Amino acid sequence: MNYLSNIVGLTGTTIPPVTGAKLVNDLPIISSSFVLGSGKLTETGIDEIWNRTLTNAADIFEMDLYSEISKEDRFRQLMSMTADFQSSTNPDKAASSRYEGVRLRAARQKNTNVFVRNLYVNGSGTYTAKIFDLNTGLELYTSPAPVVIVNEGYIPINKRLSLDKLNNNYFIAINATSINLGAINGNKGFFNDRCGQFPVDVTSGSILTASAQLDANFVSGNCYVHVEADIASDLTNFMTLNPDLFYLPAQYLCGYLLLADSLKSDKFNIWTNTNRIERMEEMENQKATYKEYVKKVIQPMLMRLAPTVIVEKKDASEKLGIHTQSLVPDYYGWGNEYLDSQDFPHRYY
Repeated sequence: MNYLSNIVGLTGTTIPPVTGAKLVNDLPIISSSFVLGSGKLTETGIDEIWNRTLTNAADIFEMDLYSEISKEDRFRQLMSMTADFQSSTNPDKAASSRYEGVRLRAARQKNTNVFVRNLYVNGSGTYTAKIFDLNTGLELYTSPAPVVIVNEGYIPINKRLSLDKLNNNYFIAINATSINLGAINGNKGFFNDRCGQFPVDVTSGSILTASAQLDANFVSGNCYVHVEADIASDLTNFMTLNPDLFYLPAQYLCGYLLLADSLKSDKFNIWTNTNRIERMEEMENQKATYKEYVKKVIQPMLMRLAPTVIVEKKDASEKLGIHTQSLVPDYYGWGNEYLDSQDFPHRYY
């Protein structure tokens, strides 16, 4: 479910707005009838229009927040990535009824996730990748379709795993029942931009397919499946847990998008073909109000994000509108208006 559905709502949808959500209907011009009348011809009902609006709004909202936060402090959207792999002289591993892969373990990292991009394997075969929670044994992911690899190659995953629990323990693996695997010198851990190791334990190993997929059944060993992944900030999780900060900007963003829809709709009715100037003016007003609220919410966000690894303080010289030249002493009493040597004033007495 889109996280914005807990922050902003529209009356008239099949699932009513959650208690406490700001209603976009409360904004000028917008009503359930207006939304239904100004969507696309191909959209079948108000639910489809509203879901599209929420999806677009979520993408825009996050990008605008990233941009505004970065003006104040260094926002670490990407904090770490896996080290690269090399060839290995370890022996190959024959096919057997097991899951072969890598275990990721980490203590709680607030508002942070692991984005698993790919698995690299060295061996021809038809692969199915899976992700298990080793604390519960539950399967969290399976490949939507088998992946055929000749000699060596990548298996796409593109799955986010939260690090918000007290004990995070994931197993990312392939079914090696019918595949012989060549050894890889990989799974060397996550490294951050200061060349230090990020606190996620990375261990190669396997679990028999007949066993429960629990940590007690994991057997460590040489690397035969290398994971490529990133440690990234989870702004969506932060917004879900702190909805009080985002009610007003989300409301005005969705209102602006719905009004913009009405101006370019391929429908012909009272909602799309009357009061065009009024709708254009109100759209610009709601867009400007949204931008204003986005700027106002940044400092409260930073206060709540500050205890985490996501935000780092910028040096004064990095702040927007502050430059190292601004710190030049004013020896001549002229202020800092003339800082270029060729324009530097000479005082005459």
